[in-house]
Amino acid sequence: RKESGLSVTILDVGQGDGIFLEAEGRTMLVDCGSSQKQELGEKVLIPFLKSQGVDQLDTIVVTHGDQDHISGIRELLEGNESGIDIGQLIVSESGMTDAACKELAELAQLRKIPVRTCKAGDSFTGVLGDSVEILCFNPVVDVGKAQEAASDRNAESIVLHISYGAFSMLLTGDIGIREEEELLKRYDFSPVTVLKAAHHGSANSSSREFLDAVKPAYTIFSYGKGNSYGHPASGVVDRCEELGTQVWETAESGAVRLWTDGSRLRIYGWLDRQGGI
Repeated sequence: RKESGLSVTILDVGQGDGIFLEAEGRTMLVDCGSSQKQELGEKVLIPFLKSQGVDQLDTIVVTHGDQDHISGIRELLEGNESGIDIGQLIVSESGMTDAACKELAELAQLRKIPVRTCKAGDSFTGVLGDSVEILCFNPVVDVGKAQEAASDRNAESIVLHISYGAFSMLLTGDIGIREEEELLKRYDFSPVTVLKAAHHGSANSSSREFLDAVKPAYTIFSYGKGNSYGHPASGVVDRCEELGTQVWETAESGAVRLWTDGSRLRIYGWLDRQGGI
């Protein structure tokens, strides 16, 4: 029996990202891709969804077009036999100039799935029910001006701030230090409960200034063991631990699962289900 409240699963996709959220009978997937695991949709995403009794993804958000964020989503859009219906696909407004995002949008349109674009300042409150507030913090788009293809996909990542009662979570895609600096200029951050570390813990993200501003109680690194990028960078992990945040890593814990009713929080790694708090 499912508990009322907000549940979040940071899937173990190897080197990549995949985040599933559910509240008030509504579901959302933010990215799902891997540069390590083949057939991610068939072997990881669809089995997970079915194990949770989910046959409808009301919303899929693609933060940007890198393969380690979209490979599983592409499989889901290409196949009609998964048994998973999709309500809408959300991509960044500037991301629509990117070939990978355009391809996903075209696949969605072929299946008559609505495609919605977003930019900083947009709200998706209601997507996970009336009690979950979702705000888009990035990317910044000059409204009314023609957009050029982004020279850096990572910089165009959708950043979402999700709040539910006293709980808050920041999903940062693959933004880098420059984008973090821009976020600090535009927003007066309060401490967040959970931070999904940007770019799998890259040394070019999660600056001390950004971490000091968001002060996460928990930081989750989504990455694959033995990846060729050296993620997460030891300096980034050290900064988090010095800040006092509790670090969780999908490569060590498997999928990281959270549940909150807006005041209480449970978090545990799938490989150590008895060790959660």
